[in-house]
Amino acid sequence: MEWKQNKHVLIAGGSKAALLSIGTLINQDDCEIHYSHSGEETVAIATGQTFDLMVLDLSLLDMPGTEIIQKIREYRRDMESVVSTAPLRIIVTHTPGLEKSVHSALLQLDVSAVFCKPLTRSTFSVAVNSIIQGAGQTKTHTTKRVLAVDPEQRVRVLYKNMLSDIDEIEVIAVENCYSALETIELYDVDLLITEQNLPDMTGNEFIKTVKEEAGATFAIFVVSSNSSKEIIEEAKKLGVQEYITKPFKLEEFKKLIRDTLSSGKPVSKPKKPEPKAEEVKP
Repeated sequence: MEWKQNKHVLIAGGSKAALLSIGTLINQDDCEIHYSHSGEETVAIATGQTFDLMVLDLSLLDMPGTEIIQKIREYRRDMESVVSTAPLRIIVTHTPGLEKSVHSALLQLDVSAVFCKPLTRSTFSVAVNSIIQGAGQTKTHTTKRVLAVDPEQRVRVLYKNMLSDIDEIEVIAVENCYSALETIELYDVDLLITEQNLPDMTGNEFIKTVKEEAGATFAIFVVSSNSSKEIIEEAKKLGVQEYITKPFKLEEFKKLIRDTLSSGKPVSKPKKPEPKAEEVKP
């Protein structure tokens, strides 16, 4: 009989609910999960036991995340003269608004991955599986990533739900331009879908910022109830591939996304449908 050795994972976060929610995303039968609720406790546990992976949420209040990782790294380096251990892989999670200096510091500390919340089950689970099995610092981007920007929660949920059945597509849905720009800074994006009516700037202003400051080369769709001819023309001049007015037909919109992600350019534009139950009209 083959002996199956469990993997040990430490999840550190500020709230019990956050810890348990991250724990449910680690879909591994051979993982033994441990929890900690403060920076001091995290350092004590991580230096007192051997772990294959640590998931650290930056919500801990008593100690900065970079300091926690630094203390653990220093301890493990000191112990290398006594006992040889496998490297500790670390995943960091954070809320939108992470400063670039903090992100850079995390990478300097050899963090395997940085995830902005809310976490996507499929992508996070794949990352955990890859890291815990020894892939470590693999940076290849094989999953197509769609970034959707809309101030309405129901619309953001809609984007996530309607694309969840398309293989190898991850959807990140945010409510404002600031969170979107941060996502673009931290992650590869293959398609941007944005509303025109945004809280911090217009959709066209956002697209211009994305083009000029972020150097975006990915496809951009505008999906909006704003059907102004002038605004649509301006969006086209800014390099928008498609300007789609609400309501749109679900299956045709999904096909357009598939075609765009596979070929790099849209093939057909969704037609304005007759009112049906499957329509979306946020």
